[in-house]
Amino acid sequence: MPDEIYSQYSLTIGRWRENKIIAAVEMLSPSNKGYPSRFDRDKYLRKRDAYLESGINFLEIDALTTGESVAPNSISKAASFDRHVWTCFHDAGVPRVDAYGWNSDQAIPVFPWRVEAGEIV
Repeated sequence: MPDEIYSQYSLTIGRWRENKIIAAVEMLSPSNKGYPSRFDRDKYLRKRDAYLESGINFLEIDALTTGESVAPNSISKAASFDRHVWTCFHDAGVPRVDAYGWNSDQAIPVFPWRVEAGEIV
């Protein structure tokens, strides 16, 4: 039986009893950044916007050095590096954004992500 390769670029965390997503992680793929089609990029941006508008705590990792950036303007300093990661945590309904950028010749950073109040991974 041949091996199958399955790539998953997203993860959602939820409370199953409440049937509620509380956090989501997205690792950008080439299609998220518009390769080969801008349709995929636009689809990804709508998905990201839906998470943010819903108050879901969000983490986005862009470790790709090629392709058009999809980083929001609020993290432009971190997005100026080869790679970046950013998170949006909703604190009492107020979104708070944190970001970190690094270059290809630097070690991958440890970046804390607040899944929900009091839970940082």
